[in-house]
Amino acid sequence: MHVSKPPRDDSASGHLKRCLEETVEAHSSDLRFGLVHKKINLGDDLLSWEHERYSIRRLPALTLSHLERPNEPRRSSILDTRSAVDATVLARNVKLIADALGRHLYGRVNESAQLQLFGDEGIEESVRGWLDMLTSVPRAQQVLTKDHPILTSLLAGMSRFMNDVQLLSFTAEKRDPEFTFFSGVTGVMVAYSVKPALFDLFLGLCIAAYLAIIYLFVLKFSFVQTVLRRFIAPKLKSL
Repeated sequence: MHVSKPPRDDSASGHLKRCLEETVEAHSSDLRFGLVHKKINLGDDLLSWEHERYSIRRLPALTLSHLERPNEPRRSSILDTRSAVDATVLARNVKLIADALGRHLYGRVNESAQLQLFGDEGIEESVRGWLDMLTSVPRAQQVLTKDHPILTSLLAGMSRFMNDVQLLSFTAEKRDPEFTFFSGVTGVMVAYSVKPALFDLFLGLCIAAYLAIIYLFVLKFSFVQTVLRRFIAPKLKSL
């Protein structure tokens, strides 16, 4: 559990922290849950954790991650393939978080009993299905149109369990945008057919030879003139 400021016991974040601790202890003794406190560095170009965007505005927020540091290479890797995700572990984490949120919303603290918001037989199959769908299509912001399969599937899935599910679009502020989406999913690539390097070498040798001949012709013009007279003079006498 990553926070920007250690939560007080009587705060919402402190209450949720106790719910998470009790949920982890109730489900399994092998799991480890801890609190990591990291102050926000306003001088950085990018924020370290997702909750820092809300903590700057003094809103209660936290980030749940199995990574202890924000600069882990696995966190910024683009190799988030389907084979890299363990569906069983992810389904277990979903149940833990749901149980903790249920304790927090309904005020059931200091209780060792599990709430069982999800059944034991359907959660893992549902997680596997969503993983297969999310990893089968591109998820870049540039390709997320209003009728993208990911958005339509999320709307359909949420509408099964919630009412008044809507898709809202928003734009960043023009003066001081918090994020920037780069357009240009499709681009034009230009390829040129060029001569090999051997051709350039051959052309350079020809130009050097041509300039050398011109230089010698100008430098030895008197000698060239004498040679030409030897060939031209006998022809003139015969005429």
